[in-house]
Amino acid sequence: MNSLSANERDFLNLMNKSTEYARRGFQLILEKRKHNFDDLFDALAESGFFNPEHNPAPERVDDEGHFRIPYWDALDYLVAVAKKSGEHNNPILGEKVMIVVRDVSQTRDEDGSLRDNYYTYHRFATILGLVPLSVVSEEDLDLIPNWLQGRFERGLVGHELGQGVFPRMLSDGQPENWRKAYRILYHCTAVRWIDTPGLSGSRKEPVTLIEDHWLKDMIGARATALGEKIGRDACDLFVDRLREIFDPERRGVPSWVLRPAIEENSQNRAWRAAENRFVEWLRDTLLGWLDHDQADARAFVQKMLCASSEIVRRIGVYMVNQGWDRLRDLCPSVLAPTFFDFEYLHETYGLLREHFRDFADYKEQTILVIRQLLPVSGCDDAERYLRTRQRDWLSAVNGQGYEPADSWYSELNSDASLGPGSAHPDFNSYHELVMGPGPTPYQADELVAFANAGNIVEKLNGFRQPDTWRGPTIQALIHALESAVGNRPDVFLPLLPKFLSSDRPYQYGIISGFKLLWDASTVAQGIDWDLAWEHLIGFFESVIAAPEFWRETVPEDQGPMYLLTPNKDWIPTVIADFLGAGTRNDTKAYPASLLPRGWALIKTLLGHATPVDTVADDPMTQALNTAKGRVIDALYNHALRVCRVRDGEIDSHGEAWGEMQPIFDAELAKCKNGNYEFSTFTGSFATNLEYLAPDWLCAHITEIFPEKYRNNFLCSLEGLAYTQMTPWMYAQLKDNEVLTVALHAELKVRHARENILHWIALAYLWGNETLDSPQFAYLFESKQIQDLMEICRFFWSVRGQALTKEQTDRILTFWDRCVDSTHGGGEPVSELLSSLGLLSCYLGDIGEMEKKLLLVVAPFVHVDYNVDFFVEELDRLADGNPGEVSTVLRELLKTYEPIIDFQDHLKSIIRKLTQASLFNDARDFTNKLRHLPGMEDLWCEIGVAANRLNG
Repeated sequence: MNSLSANERDFLNLMNKSTEYARRGFQLILEKRKHNFDDLFDALAESGFFNPEHNPAPERVDDEGHFRIPYWDALDYLVAVAKKSGEHNNPILGEKVMIVVRDVSQTRDEDGSLRDNYYTYHRFATILGLVPLSVVSEEDLDLIPNWLQGRFERGLVGHELGQGVFPRMLSDGQPENWRKAYRILYHCTAVRWIDTPGLSGSRKEPVTLIEDHWLKDMIGARATALGEKIGRDACDLFVDRLREIFDPERRGVPSWVLRPAIEENSQNRAWRAAENRFVEWLRDTLLGWLDHDQADARAFVQKMLCASSEIVRRIGVYMVNQGWDRLRDLCPSVLAPTFFDFEYLHETYGLLREHFRDFADYKEQTILVIRQLLPVSGCDDAERYLRTRQRDWLSAVNGQGYEPADSWYSELNSDASLGPGSAHPDFNSYHELVMGPGPTPYQADELVAFANAGNIVEKLNGFRQPDTWRGPTIQALIHALESAVGNRPDVFLPLLPKFLSSDRPYQYGIISGFKLLWDASTVAQGIDWDLAWEHLIGFFESVIAAPEFWRETVPEDQGPMYLLTPNKDWIPTVIADFLGAGTRNDTKAYPASLLPRGWALIKTLLGHATPVDTVADDPMTQALNTAKGRVIDALYNHALRVCRVRDGEIDSHGEAWGEMQPIFDAELAKCKNGNYEFSTFTGSFATNLEYLAPDWLCAHITEIFPEKYRNNFLCSLEGLAYTQMTPWMYAQLKDNEVLTVALHAELKVRHARENILHWIALAYLWGNETLDSPQFAYLFESKQIQDLMEICRFFWSVRGQALTKEQTDRILTFWDRCVDSTHGGGEPVSELLSSLGLLSCYLGDIGEMEKKLLLVVAPFVHVDYNVDFFVEELDRLADGNPGEVSTVLRELLKTYEPIIDFQDHLKSIIRKLTQASLFNDARDFTNKLRHLPGMEDLWCEIGVAANRLNG
């Protein structure tokens, strides 16, 4: 301290006044003394700034067990000094930092516990990787368990060790640093056992002390280097960890259940992180060691083959296989009967499969061990099961040039009583997930060749799907047919009449192939679509016109292999979809001359479509996934296309509608506790009906939305949620009290009600609704808080649109009315007031009414995470209304403590208060928000501005 200047002494004394001054002091030292900041280290240490008691403990923030972890202000300075010591290879300076690390890491509180501050320990781990390696002792590394004992966070420490000091020590040229790397490895690979719920109750499962992700980064890519530098120590460590993790008394299962294969294999369970990782690290470290020091590594593997731990012995067998050219002399040890038990099946089988050819004198011994396998006690038909096991073992050596093995295998394999051989004889249990339709007997190009030869229908009809999971399937063949049609539609189009004699799945397949091509094409792609549609509609007519088609039944319960195989019932749906796709868009539609034939097809489909008899929770999803619903969709698209064409010809479509109306009348008449698909789609096409037949819509609106038939009414409302509302349509719904009834209904899908509320809000902006209308009166009087919040969100969502002054005034009036309706409410009212805060985006100035509205919502905007938007608007309003904004902000901060200053809006408001000479308010807010970054600098700005004003 005596060497300090007077200013420096005053500066340190000021830092000692409070933690705020200390924080700012460390920042200034690093900012202002960029090249000689370490000169103050001794003085800071002498003044007690690095004393362990300054390392902050966790602070409880509520009664629910939540804590805040403060950051120790000295840490950034210590890291900077450590970095400088390493860059300049200054062990004296590095030792000073390490003294602090040691003192703080070993100091305990009065109750004997260590300070649980993961920020501090994370920075200490950083320091280990920065200081000269010579100042880090093995005793220092034994502090790591203290850093990893915390209950809040371990990942930061683990990540820092794995990216910093550990690879630095391992890559260093000094063996003493390799030993230090081992100490880090030892501490970081510690295992803890946690209670894990399971089907049979809670059980203990192993997890590594550091998260698996960080350990993989730390060790995985360095296993070879571990083998080269510290092979024996690392392998001994991994063996110890494996003994603990795979302990059969603790786990109760053999090791192959926890890790089926030593190598990377799809059968290994990815979620078993600890089991997988130590197997992989021992395996890869051993391979690296074997490359570097063959003699010692070989002795270690030989010892593993005699180990008491099953998993260790399995890895030993794997090593003999993988290092065969250097470990083949260990083969006799593996050919002991023990290694032909179930526990070692995969590894021993792998060794036989890969190297039996090279066994030389050991081949006879191998076959003898297999012959001497004992029957499994307690097994039904034990002799047969033994012969099956022997065949499995022989499958590993069959065909490798040893005649006694080949002939015995042939004998067993021809024994019909044993059944087929296993597809995976090297596993005790094999799990496989098969997805998709499976293989196809013919590829797309083969089908094109059959089509060119004229025998494709015979080839398709001649295929019989085998009753096996791995065999080719009809479903896959249909996918190939769809691809073939897409590749060469010109070849398949003339063949459509031939497909009248094909089986139903392939009739579906060729229709689907052309539809997929139609959906994907924007221009003709090797096909004349006008001609194609002529052929396609003719094909549709031929398929569904025959009465026997509709009388045909689909075989029931063909088994799971046929679950998704198209059948006769799929054909009407794909035809309806194709017709709908051909009329939906005028720029891509089939020729108008074919519309009458398309209409006839739709009537046929409609006459045979069976509606659902119950209503699902989501009527629109139900309608879109039923045959009747798909036909109704095609019906509406066809009607719209016909009327658009007629308008283009004679500027009127009344006659065209009159020709189609009887079908709509007939379907609507069925909407009495039934025909729910028609109710749903009619609701969704409501505004289209405004174009098609406004008079018909007006005359039948109470039948389309029949309050008397509740399910049909709800289906129509659910469908209505998918339409684009117009003022005219809204007026019809309002005048016929559809909306009034809808507001009282319990709709099954929330977004349907949300859309109704959006329409009411939109009509209010149009001027077609008032706050005294029956709709709004119901919402206010019955305190439909969630509905009012939804309207708030709708108004907020249109804030970017060009609203008139009258419309924004309407929104503010709604805000005021909501405030009046909240008196006497509870928590849900708080949520509404929070949502109302979003509407501050419509305020242009703050008068008495606007101030009242802001003050009412300010204490609640944090409730539903709307505070950032509210503060952003206060920042905007502060330009012209600093005093009013100050009052509102003060009210906001009574109930809300920000943890961040989102986009610096709070600092911006305080600066605007400063510019308006509201210095006391600015200081109050800065002091209240001093925990936020940048507020200390802002305090100085306020002081400078106030001094400047006072002269």
